[in-house]
Amino acid sequence: MKRYLFILISSMVSVIMLGQTSPIDNSFADNGVYLESVDETFHWIYSIKPIGNWLYLSGSLQKNNTYRPIVQRRDENGELDSSFGENGTIYFNELLGIPFLTGRVYDFKVQEDGKFLFLIPGVDNSEHSIYLVRLNESGELDNSFGNEGLFKFFSPDYSTIFSEYMVIGADGDIYISGRENFGETGFIMKVKSDGTLDSSYGENGFYRRPFSNSGSYNGLWATASGEIYVSGRIFNGLNNDIII
Repeated sequence: MKRYLFILISSMVSVIMLGQTSPIDNSFADNGVYLESVDETFHWIYSIKPIGNWLYLSGSLQKNNTYRPIVQRRDENGELDSSFGENGTIYFNELLGIPFLTGRVYDFKVQEDGKFLFLIPGVDNSEHSIYLVRLNESGELDNSFGNEGLFKFFSPDYSTIFSEYMVIGADGDIYISGRENFGETGFIMKVKSDGTLDSSYGENGFYRRPFSNSGSYNGLWATASGEIYVSGRIFNGLNNDIII
């Protein structure tokens, strides 16, 4: 199994391959390290996934002085795949036709059928929303999901809704965790595998728990028998307590 370590320093992209029996795999790129100078500045890189012969990096890039959610596809030596998106990078605001969308890809999952799911807690014209995007392996929107590849949730009652994590359940549906109103409430949302909100789950698709101070639901885990485990934190006034 190949292991990769992604490091970002200022405007340099660095991908390092770790060996199984030694710290560095020297067969990767230049003695185990791929280093690239970029014109744009990374804000966050949240995941790196080796899939087939490709490496996928997701997070956000600064473009036109705004942080844009992105995914990149690189070959096994770290080089961008120019056939994927815009010279190897997909900018979700441009792909979705939402020019003012800012944020970052917070979570990235691969379905059993090879399609990609991206969770983006984003802001569009001051509206805090949850964006769930499904792409085909080619990087094109999967029009069979949601509204032409996009599920979006916005509620004026929860203007600061923020999604943290997602998991694909045994039934193929998608569970999303996060917080609302600056952490006053933690939530679990259920989205059907076709990209529509499952209104039969909880209360109109949500399980919500108010916190006495502030908190959030972060991690999710789905079992083969259908259970969903949730972890998070609750602020007790001095420190954060763990909740499972």
